[in-house]
Amino acid sequence: MRKESELVEHLQILGLNKDEARIYIYLVQNGSVDEGKILSVLKIEGKSAIDSLISKGAIIKDPSNSLSFLALHPRNAAANLYKLQEDKAINELREKRKVADRLGMVLEPVFEESQHK
Repeated sequence: MRKESELVEHLQILGLNKDEARIYIYLVQNGSVDEGKILSVLKIEGKSAIDSLISKGAIIKDPSNSLSFLALHPRNAAANLYKLQEDKAINELREKRKVADRLGMVLEPVFEESQHK
């Protein structure tokens, strides 16, 4: 397996923070693990990283033990993380398009008037 630091970097490119990446890798390596053990072994404060990983589609609660979590298959998790990044980029581009359109509408009359001087 690749060095953990390299895997963390790749997961960060896909939108995870360092704690989220470390948790995901830990669950890939260890299967179903309860929340308390994850946080204590990795020395992570609070469970916000776990909640975030669930919302990003990288981990799920273990159906057989509601206190434990499982990593999604790496291909599925990576696809989910990529899709979130893609959606974010598309939304950012749409917002920039709106700004560009407004800028054009505001500056066009000024430009046109300056050309007639």
